[in-house]
Amino acid sequence: MALIQGNAHKSSVTGFYPYQIDGSLRFNDNDSAYLNRTFAPAGNRQTWTWSVWVKRGNLGTTQHLFQSFGAGGFGIQGFIRFSTADTLDFWFDYNGGSPWRLITNQVFRDTSAWYHIVVVADTSNATSSDRLRLYVNGARVTSFGTFNYPSLNANGTLNQNYAHNIGQLNSADYFDGYMAEVHFINGQSDTASITSGSAVVTGLSDTSTLQIGLSVSGTGIASGTVITSIDSSTQITISENATATNASATLAFTPLQDAFGELKSGIWVAKSPSVTYGTNGFYLDFANSADIGNDVSGEGNDWTPNNFTASDVVLDSPTNNFCTLNSLDKSASLPSPSNGNLDLTNAASAWFAIRSTIGVTSGKWYAEITQTGSNSFAGVMSQSSALNFASYLGSTGIYGFFNNGGTGYPYANGTSGSSFTVSDGDVIGLAYDYDAQTVAIYKNGALQGTVSSVPNTEPMFFCAAFAQTSATHSWNFGQLGFTYTPPTDYLALSTANLPEPAISPADDESPSDYFVTNLWPGNSGTYSITGNNFAPDLVWIKCRNTAHHHYLVDTIRGSSNMLATNLTNTEPAFSPNEFTSFNSDGYTVNFAATGGRTNYAPDGPYVGWSWKAGGTGVSNTAGSRTSTVSVNQDAGFSIVSWTANAVDPSTVGHGLGVAPDVIIIKARTGVTDQWRYGGSNLPSWSYSLALSSTSAQTIGPDVFNQTAPTSTVFTVGGDASVNTNNATMIAYCFAGVEGYSSFGSYTGNASTDGPFVYTGFRPAWVLVKRTDAANNWILWDTTRNTYNQIDDNLYPDSAAAENNDPGIDALSNGFKIRGTALFSNASGGTYIYMAFAENPFKYANAR
Repeated sequence: MALIQGNAHKSSVTGFYPYQIDGSLRFNDNDSAYLNRTFAPAGNRQTWTWSVWVKRGNLGTTQHLFQSFGAGGFGIQGFIRFSTADTLDFWFDYNGGSPWRLITNQVFRDTSAWYHIVVVADTSNATSSDRLRLYVNGARVTSFGTFNYPSLNANGTLNQNYAHNIGQLNSADYFDGYMAEVHFINGQSDTASITSGSAVVTGLSDTSTLQIGLSVSGTGIASGTVITSIDSSTQITISENATATNASATLAFTPLQDAFGELKSGIWVAKSPSVTYGTNGFYLDFANSADIGNDVSGEGNDWTPNNFTASDVVLDSPTNNFCTLNSLDKSASLPSPSNGNLDLTNAASAWFAIRSTIGVTSGKWYAEITQTGSNSFAGVMSQSSALNFASYLGSTGIYGFFNNGGTGYPYANGTSGSSFTVSDGDVIGLAYDYDAQTVAIYKNGALQGTVSSVPNTEPMFFCAAFAQTSATHSWNFGQLGFTYTPPTDYLALSTANLPEPAISPADDESPSDYFVTNLWPGNSGTYSITGNNFAPDLVWIKCRNTAHHHYLVDTIRGSSNMLATNLTNTEPAFSPNEFTSFNSDGYTVNFAATGGRTNYAPDGPYVGWSWKAGGTGVSNTAGSRTSTVSVNQDAGFSIVSWTANAVDPSTVGHGLGVAPDVIIIKARTGVTDQWRYGGSNLPSWSYSLALSSTSAQTIGPDVFNQTAPTSTVFTVGGDASVNTNNATMIAYCFAGVEGYSSFGSYTGNASTDGPFVYTGFRPAWVLVKRTDAANNWILWDTTRNTYNQIDDNLYPDSAAAENNDPGIDALSNGFKIRGTALFSNASGGTYIYMAFAENPFKYANAR
């Protein structure tokens, strides 16, 4: 596997985040942990804002984040919670009838990173749908399965003079996970500052700047009012989008949801708010383990912690995200972890395993496990290792510590080393050196043995496995502070310690500088796609609503030469004026009445995916055939054109400087034949797939000559599709770039709790193909579906319009298969994938 990496040394995220968050509070639902406070007196029940950073633990259960009962008890309540369906529910007021509430269609099933949630109530707003507002990672949520907005100036249950809770509902529905930076603002939905005069601002919509004069004759000014006369001694209230003439004082307006965060390189990051908290307002930073509920807003509104200990104040934070056990990447028979996904108890007498949320490809890493019981394992394993195995004896793919009835062993791929005694409560330390291929095992700080020859050809994960119902593990990746000092140079496993990705937001770079998805409606004329961060070299276009072909055009072949992934045709396959030009920040498409439709309004909308190579091609003589290459080594992508000569084998230079992981080849002229796909994610380079066909993988020497590509060339055999004499050829070559692109495989399980695939980034685009049987290629992206679950899909081997089948969750560190269709998740089926990033995991928000 070729993998282009960034800096391999320890790095720091301090330079990236404008505001550092030092830690968080861990909630354990098994401990019934929560905070409570009785508000007295009542605050503003019409207008308030609540902000929190959340990292989820348990999924699939009702978990309350913020809640209050009214005088009538359980029947009168308001709350913000995660539901059993993992939606986010905001109930402004419930009094036995139809509640004023929002329930998202979006699901929140990412347990590997942090969400920022802002909830705004403002019933004084003249626009009904603006009276309850919900924001996640800075973006307003607008898709709701249930929505019922309160009447104008209605009072809600939250912020009245009754008991309020953080993390539970009336001794039930406890939250499990982490919270940081909890703010409550009384009486405001927006913030403003004025250079002269005075103003109280409420109910404003998304307006960036307002101007007012120095005086006004009244208060409570309605939406749309033009302010022309103002009295300097009068305080005014502006509602909605007021405007002013002859204005002499400037009112700078910031929506309050933006007071707590901002976008940086496409990532939502925290910032220190400048707000007035008001009656009942509070700010909990959880910085003091001896005073967990301390309000640091200056208002003195402290909260009472219940069933927490000092160790629940942890280092895990939105600016330094720590590793946990991954509840999305475990055996289905193993219970989910608890206590912020750090504790694990087995419930079966067979061997079942779980991996961690962070995979590593270099470096030295340390973790501790406090264990009880026996027949348990703690160590490292790869993504490709099985999570279910019949016995630890002879089990391959796992390396580390094995506890067999109170006797510990170093264990390596089926072989045990010298034994040592183990007792309940012992702290087992694992010091894993990816590059030296070793796992050193410690007991209570003393070295017991070392496992060697641990494979390092793919990302590796800390893992746990059990075969006894009474066995327990409590893991610590550094967020709790280690019990024993790690060996020299070994690090806690957190995002602050991960290497800087090759394409790094800390360097003001983004994956969107090299890959982007664009949408347009179609206008039956000329349409320019603009605003991208680069001039594209490869563009792939598909009509979403109507059965039209998948069109590919690139800068080597030129804008007039289109090919289709679902056809075997040579170029130009369609009208040459359908794609007009490549531009500095996008491209231009055109409607052609006799063409294949890239911009016909009745058939739209459309999607286009673009990749940046190296612009104008240059000659490459590294192979037996001279090629023309446009290459971007930073992004691991090259476009290669050459003329075949039917010599078997022939080599072709690709320019990447590393061996490509995926090569897709098509004859431009000379022969009508399939698109050929070869990759390191197939069993070997003896195998190939047809991008233009549903066929299973085939084996033979004729496509890639059974020869893996090198850092300079790839090889083609004698198959007519890749080596017909005088045929002009095109190839798209991709090499994996850490944090930007990933090419791998997985095995299906026919469950809606499907396989988790670790990519090391938050995906923007995922392409999947079953290899052991005939099924469609399937393509998802996060622009057509901006939230989970992602169900809209297209088939690159078919002209069919967009389908809506259960698909995937795109997550901060990979993707999770959620459908059971044969094309993505047949039981035991083998699949390959290609994926490109939205953000590297080191900096990604939860999705």
